[in-house]
Amino acid sequence: MSMRGRLEAYVTVPTGGWDFQVGISGIGTFGLTVSEGTYLLSTLLSTVQGLLNGASGADGVFTVSGSFGEQGTGRVTISHTVQTFSITWLDTDLRDVLGFAGNLAPVALTFTGTAHARGVWLPDCPMASRYGAADPGHTETDLSQTVSPLGDVKTLVYQSRVRLPSVRWSHVSRPRARIAGEVIVGESFEQWWRWCQGGELSYFEPGGKVLLYWDADAGTSHTYRLVGRNTTEMERAVEEWNYLYPIEITGYRVPGT
Repeated sequence: MSMRGRLEAYVTVPTGGWDFQVGISGIGTFGLTVSEGTYLLSTLLSTVQGLLNGASGADGVFTVSGSFGEQGTGRVTISHTVQTFSITWLDTDLRDVLGFAGNLAPVALTFTGTAHARGVWLPDCPMASRYGAADPGHTETDLSQTVSPLGDVKTLVYQSRVRLPSVRWSHVSRPRARIAGEVIVGESFEQWWRWCQGGELSYFEPGGKVLLYWDADAGTSHTYRLVGRNTTEMERAVEEWNYLYPIEITGYRVPGT
């Protein structure tokens, strides 16, 4: 069965970090900070989970999870096994990245974001790759050759790179393709590209590294710098029907990934 896969960007937490507070019923209120640095979004979730679990040794267990699988919604859920809790976002960028609209209150055992987590795009149709799933792409070199009058050939190669020639989702639905069609805020490719590639948000590097998961549930992934797109323009998959759109990416693999 063809997989949909997913795209996941890296989040840069600025100097000073992102601060938030958790209030755990019957135990107390604790100030926490996500340290400055660059995080894959899924790593950011595990970092927040670790901070919550380290706030007090007297409570149960926190879980911070994203619905980022093949049938995922893109929403983040924060839950606790025993005590009810609340969270106050002192840095709203962290709130926004996780897809929450405000502070998590009144106290509850579970909170789920109302918006799509920023940094992840989940297509809703099968992926097609020129070389097949999990193949990172072909190799390009700067190979040059000279030929003498006698037919002797001299070849020089200084560097090479891996090119992802084409990954295409042929019929992405309007909510997952266009901002104007979104059902969940932030779920469209258009919004993902503007935020994570187009420089609209300070915590995503313009043209930054992108992890391509060939299977959104599990399996192999490779990291790329995407090229060839400077607009969110899309053609219709079916002429005169504004609902399905083909989306295609290409780029160069980040060495060592």
